[in-house]
Order: sequence, then structure tokens, then C-alpha cells
Amino acid sequence: MALILTKAGLAALVEAEESGTKLQATHMALGDGNGSVPEHTTSSPSLINEVWRGALQSITINEQGDSDAGKQVVFEAHVPINAGGWYIREAALYAGDVLLAIGTHPVMWKPAPEEPTKMEHVIKAPVAFGNAGAVSLIVDPTVVLASQEFVNKQLAEHNGSHDAHPYLKKLLNEHTHTWSVITGKPSVFPPAGHTHTPDQVGLGNLPNTKSDSVTSTSSNSLATSKAVKIAYDEGKQALDLAGQKAASNHNHNSVYATKTHTHTPAQVGLGNLPNSKSSSVSSTSENALSTSKATKTAYDRATQALNAANTKAASNHNHDSRYYTESEVRSRIADSKIHGGIELFSGSVNSSGRPIDEKTGQPDLRYGVCDGRTYASPDGRNVSTPNMRDRFAVGAGGKYSVGSKGGADKVSPTISTTASHHHVIAYETGNDLSGSTYHNFNSRNTGDYDDGTRHTGGSQAHENRPPYIGVFYIKYL
Repeated sequence: MALILTKAGLAALVEAEESGTKLQATHMALGDGNGSVPEHTTSSPSLINEVWRGALQSITINEQGDSDAGKQVVFEAHVPINAGGWYIREAALYAGDVLLAIGTHPVMWKPAPEEPTKMEHVIKAPVAFGNAGAVSLIVDPTVVLASQEFVNKQLAEHNGSHDAHPYLKKLLNEHTHTWSVITGKPSVFPPAGHTHTPDQVGLGNLPNTKSDSVTSTSSNSLATSKAVKIAYDEGKQALDLAGQKAASNHNHNSVYATKTHTHTPAQVGLGNLPNSKSSSVSSTSENALSTSKATKTAYDRATQALNAANTKAASNHNHDSRYYTESEVRSRIADSKIHGGIELFSGSVNSSGRPIDEKTGQPDLRYGVCDGRTYASPDGRNVSTPNMRDRFAVGAGGKYSVGSKGGADKVSPTISTTASHHHVIAYETGNDLSGSTYHNFNSRNTGDYDDGTRHTGGSQAHENRPPYIGVFYIKYL
């Protein structure tokens, strides 16, 4: 998107240069064009249908955006989340009541505040100025809207400054307490030399002396209440399960130390039978129980894999800037086209000769139908088109040059274009035959044409075109 300087804006710029003052840019306005993309010119007095106006947020000079018209200045405004429910098709810049620049904006929907896709939108409008130094920005702090990103950045810079909150530092430096108002002080001050045991200090209050882990084997740290509760809950669950097994399967009152007896694996517990336990983390056996060692090994490896995956995701999967919006995709496709190229188009065109996009229903200002008219391109150039209505195209470069015309819908035959041919005339002697069918040698001069050779065809034109279908030729401006 690039705005064009209006006549009023140009006059204001000239006045600023002559007076040595700066042009005071103040606001940006957006419009929906009343449902279609307008074609603004330097004489446009205003937007077709203004839907929003706000103070400019910033103004910068694009060092890479110089053009024949001069330096390119980028004006930026933030459309807040609580504004929306309309399309953006046009934009304008104002210096107070003076319309500085105006132009079209890529068609975009600004969601209403109540929509789930509501968003804050940043509008950047570049304008080419002959003297970029004559443009300045007037910002009213009471009306300029700061984005959340801007607020966070300003707050971080403020809190990181050594000069932040000087009044608080001054109060802290000047503030004092008398000994009499301090509570909980020792009876002797300064206290006499003394020592503290770990019990008095509390190991839990020392760095690196407490742990929530239930798998740690360190003897230099204390288990927290959280770790103790995890261990207690696991132990209680195991005890309850063991109690259920003992109550249902281990009644030995009648056989204890009196008779030889046997136990089933369910009564004894598989963990107590030979070859029924394993520390392997790769075994697929259904007849062995995993030991705590195997469980811990599997847990440690899973934790290690999770940490590695999280590290990779954090360092390698930032996709914030790796996708394109629909407008960016359209822009990149448009950049691959050659200006002046002619394409076939089977849709409809408006009275201005602009093809209508079948998806958006809006005229595409990058094209003009080839009907002999001259069109204004989006970048301000005037581009002429050949009149290709009712014409077949032929490849140029040999017998045909670009722009040459010829041919006709229908042609009429002429004697000079008719192929040379003969008529056979039969002669008869005697005068016993009459009529126009035979030539009577005695009654006619032999140089005369026979009656039958005098009839000629009509001069009606005949079709000169191959089978066809009509489509528009449109030129990429």
C-alpha cells in the first residue's frame, strides 16, 4: 500500500518549505469505500466512507524506499481491539483539517470487539515526499493509543533504568529507625560472639538443602513435606492393596506350622517367586514383575526425553514469522507477474473496465480490459491498452508485428479472386433444334455465349472465422 500526495497536501508541503516550518501530520483515517475499492486521485477531497480516525503513533523515514518522487515517509497508526466490524479499503493522512495523502488499502476485515478473532491492527502508510525533512509528527499524549507491546517495552525500559523511581531511593536513603522503636532486638547489641547449630538455624532454610524428589539418593538435603506426602500416599496405596490380598488369599489359621501345604502364585505374590521379577526396561515378558529399579530407569529416561524435546521445541520451533497472510501471498504472486502482460479472463468487468474478482466481488485495480482505454495503475502510472475486442490473437515477431491489425468477420467473393475455370459449350448444326438448351449454329453467331453460361452466383459474403468463444483480454498494469 502506498498513498499519493493530494494537491492540498502538496500545497501545504510547499508552504512549509518556503516558511522553514514543518508539516504537522496528526491523524490517519480509514474507510470501507462503500463496499468497493475506490480509485482516488490527487484531487480527491476525502475518503468515500470514513469508518475510523485516530492519532498517528509514529513517523519514520524509509531509507530503502526512495523513489523519483522523493524520500518515502512511513506513517503508523494503531487501530485498537475495541474498534472494528468493517472492511478497510481506503486510507488517508491528515494535518489537522488538511488532507495530506490518500489511496487504496488492501481489502481487509477488521473484526468487531465481540468477535472471537478480535485483534489490534497496525496500519503503516508510506508516502513519497520531495522533502522528507519538512514533515514532523504532532502527538497528543492524551489520545495516542499505545499497543500492549509498546506498553510492555516502555515499562521494561523504565524499570531497568538506574534513574527509575528516584524519589523512592531518596526516601530510603534518608529514612532511619531509632533503637527504641525496633522490636525483637537482642538484649545486648551488638550481640556477643556466638554460634548456631543446624537445628537452631534450620537446614530447610539453607540453600540447596531441601528437595521435592522421591527418587533422590542425596544425604545432604532434606525431603520437603511434598516429597514426604508423595512417599506416604504411595506407601499407603501399596499397604491397602497388600491388605486386600492378605484378607482374601492368606488365611493360614488352620494350617500354620501344623501341616505341609502349598501356595498359589496369587497367594504368595509373584514378586517372591524365582524368576518372577526383572529390572529390565526392554523385556516383553508377561510372567515377571518390574522392580523399582526398572521403574526408576524408565522414569528417568522418559524425563530425559521430555526435557530434550522441550529444549528442542523452545529453540527450534518459533513460527511467529514463518507464515504468510492471504494479502502477503497475493502480493508475492503479483510481484511474479510482468507488467504489460495480457491474460484471458472469463468473468465480468465493471463500467470502468476493471475485472471483478469472483471471490471478493471487488474490482481488481491491477488490471484493465483491453478495449483501447488508458488506465491508472496502483502505483500511479497511466497505462494504455490495445483494443482487442472482436479480435483473434496471432503470434507476433514474424509476418505480424505487435499491434498490427487485419482480417474481417466475413468476405465477399470477386471475379479476380475466383479460381480460373472453363465452361464446355455444345454446338449443333441445322435448324431443327430451338430453345436455350442447345446452341443453334445456323441462327446464332458462334462468338455468342450460350444462354446457360450467363447465370452467375450472388455476391453474398460468407463466414470467415473458425469456431470461437468470447473471453476478455485483460492487461496487467
